[in-house]
Amino acid sequence: MFSFETYRELLKTLKNDFIFTFFEDYSQKKRIFLRHDVDIFIENVLNMATIENELDIRSTYFLQPNCEFYNILSNSAVKIINSITDLGHKIGLHIDASNISSKEELESHINGMFDFFSKYLPLSKVVSFHKPSPFVMIDMTLPGFINVYEKKYFKDIRYFSDSKRRNFLSTLMKSLENDKDTSIQLLIHPYWWDYISMDIWEAWERYKRVKLISLRKSLKDFEPYRKLFDYRFKGE
Repeated sequence: MFSFETYRELLKTLKNDFIFTFFEDYSQKKRIFLRHDVDIFIENVLNMATIENELDIRSTYFLQPNCEFYNILSNSAVKIINSITDLGHKIGLHIDASNISSKEELESHINGMFDFFSKYLPLSKVVSFHKPSPFVMIDMTLPGFINVYEKKYFKDIRYFSDSKRRNFLSTLMKSLENDKDTSIQLLIHPYWWDYISMDIWEAWERYKRVKLISLRKSLKDFEPYRKLFDYRFKGE
């Protein structure tokens, strides 16, 4: 299921009846708000962004500013982000709100993150949430920002997601049979998808390989570690 070919065919099917647009261009009818929460695998997002661009489709990629798995200000990540925006997509912040207990604290946190990272990255004022606290999901508006869990995006239209690797396709297709009018927010996590469909352990092995290659390259390219590691990695 989680292959790029399946993803491409899904987008083509949706494009027959809907217009792909950004969250800023809201309509309750005939729109697809396509979103990607990049929890782990930033190396894979350019593959998805390219497929979408080839189909003349635009989406929003949400990146974590304090992620344990990638650094959005690293040289490699900035190159990926710039390539995504060059393809016509937008970038938003994927906020980890799991340790935030009030709306006031959350607003301050988001404003601080945006003010800092927007100096270096082409950010849109649209946010999604990683492990959101319950209060985030109750139609919370954020002054100056779009919250993708606001009622009009999350309840007033349809919402489908591949979160936790759930098989959402059958439910989505059944919904389309009955309704080709009501807009949809579609959340896709790049980690699950690749050129071939993989089970969860195959995806894990792919992730480890990609990260190991990246780590080795960084060690070889960065003084003084180049002299220490370059000979060890020759030919690998």
